[in-house]
Amino acid sequence: WAMMSRSRQASSASAAGRDNEFAGVKLLRQFNEEAKAIESFDNEVYLAPREGPILALDFKSANQLRQYGKRETRATCLFVVEPSESTCACLWAGSAGGELAVFHIDPAAEPSASHKAAISWGAHTGGVLCLHGTKDRPSVWSGGADWQAKQWSLNGELLRTLTEHTLPVTALLALPGGAVWTGSN
Repeated sequence: WAMMSRSRQASSASAAGRDNEFAGVKLLRQFNEEAKAIESFDNEVYLAPREGPILALDFKSANQLRQYGKRETRATCLFVVEPSESTCACLWAGSAGGELAVFHIDPAAEPSASHKAAISWGAHTGGVLCLHGTKDRPSVWSGGADWQAKQWSLNGELLRTLTEHTLPVTALLALPGGAVWTGSN
């Protein structure tokens, strides 16, 4: 029902980690929605329901902290770009309409605040189906229903397009050093 793009939770096998092992499932039950995408950063979970804005939830309590986007937002995939010396933490969201949107993550924002995208643009003809990136090369890859994988700078500039697929790109893995693996079904 959702894809975790990182194994941060798996790396902590402590008793506290086991208590939170199924927090994502509890969150889904609490909101009684089928998730299109789920991502995590620090102690927050970002949940993209089938319809409506992306929700930022406290991982332990499941309380809603913020929301990203509008009621019409229909995110199909999520990816968090972690902060560095030159960038803030950002939530990337792909949509069924082929758009990418980038939201700044502000943990100090007022609870239940709604955030608009810092930037958004048409990225694919057809839906954006997956997102991934790496820390060593600050960029994000998107895979689309248009059979293409695209690499984007953190400010939304198109860097590279892969056109070898003959089906929609449904899986991406960006590796340190610049290599990227893509998959179709």
